Amino acid sequence: MRVGPSQEVRYQVFISSTFLDLQDAREEAIQAILELDCFPAGMELFPAANDEKWDLIKAVIDDSDYYILIVGGRYGSVDEEGISFTEKEYDYAVETGTPVLAFLHADPDGLPKRDTEADGEGSARLDQFREKVSLRMCKYWSTPAELGSVVSRSLIKTMKNSPAKGWVRADQAMTSDQIVEMEQLRRQVAEFEKERFEEGSHVPDGIDEFAQGADETELTYGFKATGSGFIADEYVSADEFTWDGIFSYLGPAMFDEASETSLRSLVNKMLEEQTIERNQKEIDGGNSTAELWGFLIDNASFDKVKVQLVALGLMSKSVKRHGVNDKNTYWSLTPYGEQYVMRLKAERRE
Repeated sequence: MRVGPSQEVRYQVFISSTFLDLQDAREEAIQAILELDCFPAGMELFPAANDEKWDLIKAVIDDSDYYILIVGGRYGSVDEEGISFTEKEYDYAVETGTPVLAFLHADPDGLPKRDTEADGEGSARLDQFREKVSLRMCKYWSTPAELGSVVSRSLIKTMKNSPAKGWVRADQAMTSDQIVEMEQLRRQVAEFEKERFEEGSHVPDGIDEFAQGADETELTYGFKATGSGFIADEYVSADEFTWDGIFSYLGPAMFDEASETSLRSLVNKMLEEQTIERNQKEIDGGNSTAELWGFLIDNASFDKVKVQLVALGLMSKSVKRHGVNDKNTYWSLTPYGEQYVMRLKAERRE
């Protein structure tokens, strides 16, 4: 639990570095952090091989009060763009305003060969990274023991000059009166959620004037078609999509919540399946060898889908909080939308 100024706090310190070549150095830094009654955090054991794990790393940095960078003789594993995950962590900490303490090895060329970059490209990227880090406040170290000492002194000074929020034990964070008040608020929230669910479970007023259910709507979308000797970009408008059909594709994805990007992908998948199933022969001129791919809904048609499902009371913007750097829009089912999608999709008894 995050803490107010009057409580005893412990700070979380994120340690970023390559791992195998700096194990002894990291142990000294971790020991220094523990001796200051702080606790270390680091994601070096969870290689950021995909977006999901990188999101986890960013979340841990967001929860940390201070960020420590240790650079030795290796640049480290890189992503698809050739940037090491250590450098990505450093850039993210700087970008989010987390206090950064950087420690560069004083003589990387003098390190054992096993602890240095084996190829010229990695070595060049390491030099560029060191140069970028050195433009900000940094300190140098030569041995793990020296690193532990300089980390301790630097962290003490930083905590004094830039005190952070820190963490506190949950049983120390609130008074008895605050606990009673919190429980009252929880009950009020529960009652509000119950009332909101009961109200939202009914058919919304005024939706009879809107197209819905088995009513058909026209969607405009593009795709590519390949046949015997031809490749073409096609753009069509089709009016054989029903609102129930569209919602049966999108609804299950929003039981928790779904990003607008994922909803667009689902619509594109629906267009692909239904176009190939219903209209392939008509579109490719009867050429049974034709293949269709690359389906993309027109922006105006996608906006129409969103507006209609909101107007029908089936979905609304999600109220869950996301990271400050997450620019996606998220959508969730309304209570009425949940009941409606279950009527559409649930398997019935024979």
